[in-house]
Amino acid sequence: MKRKLLVILNASLLAGMACAFPAQAAYKYTTVDYPGAACTSLWGIKNSVDVLGVANFTADCTGTAISFVYNSHSGAITPLPTVPGAVSTNALGINQAGVMVGSAGDGTVTTDVGLFLYQGAFTFFTHPGALQTRGLAIGNSGRVTGFSNDSAGNYIPFIYDPTHNSFLDITFPGLLPFPAFSTAQGINGKGEVVGNFNLSAGSVYADSPRGSYGFLRDGSGKITLFRVNGYRTRARGITESGRIAGFVTDATEINRGFVVTLKARGSFQALTIPDSDLLDPPGSVETFVSGIDELGHVSGNWTDAAGAVHGFLATPTN
Repeated sequence: MKRKLLVILNASLLAGMACAFPAQAAYKYTTVDYPGAACTSLWGIKNSVDVLGVANFTADCTGTAISFVYNSHSGAITPLPTVPGAVSTNALGINQAGVMVGSAGDGTVTTDVGLFLYQGAFTFFTHPGALQTRGLAIGNSGRVTGFSNDSAGNYIPFIYDPTHNSFLDITFPGLLPFPAFSTAQGINGKGEVVGNFNLSAGSVYADSPRGSYGFLRDGSGKITLFRVNGYRTRARGITESGRIAGFVTDATEINRGFVVTLKARGSFQALTIPDSDLLDPPGSVETFVSGIDELGHVSGNWTDAAGAVHGFLATPTN
């Protein structure tokens, strides 16, 4: 990290920005397992019915991966085409027109390229100068969010406009490039983008801890950083109304899902919700959230006590 910006916020300002939220939605959880796969995860959602998923066939969830569509009404699982010669084909985001975005390669930083899949045909895109490019979500405008990384291992969250074949790197003042695991994932019709920055200690405010902070970038480019319950936070999807879904890593190093709404824009927000409102599918020891749709359905994966990874779709019941 070449430079560091200290944003000094005093204790009274931080206290004033902390937000408490009413009880979140209750959910019905549906588990999805791709036949024969060791690991299954669910990602982007179209029309609250079709959900993209990825299946891996090795116990550590690496190696060969294929993508599929899960129909939440019928329960049908339909495999998607694979990129010829690629070890892994990951279709992760989908918009209402049915355009899918993701990545393909051998799963390493030296070969993965961004991909579009539409009506059975693949096209590809690569961030200039990057070793790896991954698309993670696509809005109805066709713009894509994702990340690239370079030879030094720095991660660059981006917004890609395929119409003009242009990349807009998402930056936080004084903090570019970012270390590993900074990414953009989720975009709505207002041009609001969410993701996370992995920041060093003291980067956000005096004595702020290191690690992942969720971010929301509005259409004007203003960045809002946030954490949920003081935990390391990663945002993964945003609705038109501004509901944000993601996951936190709690004090016991366990990942759990959340849905929140920011009450303001700019600077840093410390959000507080009851631990009981964090998303935990029954039987899970760890939960990762990947997306949210306009009706509040949440997608992701959960790990059971035996270490098996299952996809899930959480449907609000209230």
